[in-house]
Amino acid sequence: MISTIKSNQLETSRAPTPQRPGEAERGSSLSTNPDAKNTAGEQISISSGAKTAYIQSTAAERQASMTPSELSTLRSKAQSDIRQYSRFLAASSGSDDYSHFLPKTDDPARLETAQRALDFALGTHNKSSGSHPNPYSGMGRSQLTGIYYDDTGTFSSAEKYAAYDEFTRQDARRFEMLKASNGGDNREFFKSILDYLDELSPAEKAGYPEGHRESIQKLMDAEERKWGLLGSLLAESDDSSKSSLDLNLDKTLAPEEQLQQLLLKLKSRSS
Repeated sequence: MISTIKSNQLETSRAPTPQRPGEAERGSSLSTNPDAKNTAGEQISISSGAKTAYIQSTAAERQASMTPSELSTLRSKAQSDIRQYSRFLAASSGSDDYSHFLPKTDDPARLETAQRALDFALGTHNKSSGSHPNPYSGMGRSQLTGIYYDDTGTFSSAEKYAAYDEFTRQDARRFEMLKASNGGDNREFFKSILDYLDELSPAEKAGYPEGHRESIQKLMDAEERKWGLLGSLLAESDDSSKSSLDLNLDKTLAPEEQLQQLLLKLKSRSS
């Protein structure tokens, strides 16, 4: 499994027990009080499910207001938390009580999904028997990263783990389909990469070097000049295509690592 984090691939130092969802909620800086007032000053009540959906859908909006340093910290914390959680599960016993990893909510549907996420996480670490599919399978990428990079304490470690597993699976499938042609028309190749980069959350973009998108866009523009309109006919007598950049991606790497590798090639070519 490309996205399952194996304990022997992580640091050997013992990590602290992941923060419980209830503890995270109390320490959140974002107000998630279900009781609010409307414009008429009347008291209204927002359901737990609606509040959760709102927090999930506005993750990118909150990240957009963060500084580069804050985004880098958020990204690093999300990665560290998921590693700690994986190490915790790997070292635990299948008979342990994991109920404290469920969110404190009065929404039955949310609680059921969180329980399925916990069962899935335990299953990937061989801590439970039977089949436990990922409850987030097929969910949109922005929704998944909204869970994984949650900064409000709304989502449990198990939910973040399941969300991480699903969007990295989706990314892997997407990159498996990327095909580059050395010396040929690579407009579709670069367009696919640009589309992917544009879909990343601000926290994810913080992991790439400055100007990463512009580097890919320049190659895309060059391909458009080369192959657009009558360019394909003119290219038949153009020897410059023979000295094109090696665009082969190492499919054994994670998608983010593949892109980092490509960006290094672009940097070395321009230096």
